[in-house]
Amino acid sequence: GDTCEPFGTFPRGEVTGIAVTVGLFFLVVPGLVLAFLFAYAAPVVMLENKGGVAALKRSLSLVIANLVPTFVMLLVMVLLAIVASVLVWLVIPQGWGFAHTLVQALLSVVIFPLPVIGLVLVYRNARQPNAPPMLAQPLAVQP
Repeated sequence: GDTCEPFGTFPRGEVTGIAVTVGLFFLVVPGLVLAFLFAYAAPVVMLENKGGVAALKRSLSLVIANLVPTFVMLLVMVLLAIVASVLVWLVIPQGWGFAHTLVQALLSVVIFPLPVIGLVLVYRNARQPNAPPMLAQPLAVQP
């Protein structure tokens, strides 16, 4: 019948389900945790001129000191991507091939900078909690 030799009569579906669950737990979950803890690594590298392990350590300390704002920003990033995908799926049928792909790509180009800007603003607040809002500062115009 439908059995897996090393497991005797244990059905293959359960073996597959267990293997997938274990794989998700040991690979995906730690990956998501590390992505969260190192969320500020890129801004630290660019704005604080730190590299490698120093940037990761700095990101870790900033995230730990600002757990809620960092989590909310990353959650907003994920939700924004999901909403964008759902909107494209609802507006343009997948059967339209090129039009569906083109609209999804254009929407990605428009939406992609928003989470990056948000992450940098949250990073700036994490780095300097008492600084005035970045968007409230006037732009310096060079003559």
